[in-house]
Amino acid sequence: SKEQLMEALIEHRAGFMRDRLDALVNEKFSAKEKMELVIEYYVERIFSNSKYHKILHHEISLQQRSQFNAMISGIVNKNFSAIREIIKQGQKSGEFKVVDIELTIVTIIGTISHIILSPILTTQILSRNKKSFDMFSKKNQIRVKDHLKSLVINYLQKK
Repeated sequence: SKEQLMEALIEHRAGFMRDRLDALVNEKFSAKEKMELVIEYYVERIFSNSKYHKILHHEISLQQRSQFNAMISGIVNKNFSAIREIIKQGQKSGEFKVVDIELTIVTIIGTISHIILSPILTTQILSRNKKSFDMFSKKNQIRVKDHLKSLVINYLQKK
């Protein structure tokens, strides 16, 4: 069925990211370095698979198949648990302050998703020259990565 095919595809793609995130949790990097890599991974993954990301969000937004949406949420939440763990590691080590971890994750994913899911609005906001602006260019990806890293790290780090 369509749902089983979609579930297998989601599990495969999310599993790839989960493997990267799980490995990152166990690395000897600082929490700051880990969060910077999380942002790198997600920007690269979502930008390079924007059509898949749009389909996934379309399916979630339909809310017609609650079991299917619960399955998607369960798969994706496994990846978010690794990000939670990285932030908690930073809090435990004293590198990060106590913050709303879930909203931090939503900020990262939501910013990237909004850029991908709202290309007309994003182009109007981000571009000075709308005719030559390429939302998916390497330059724009670097801009998004740098902004999110600055935003998230400044928010997380103790002053």
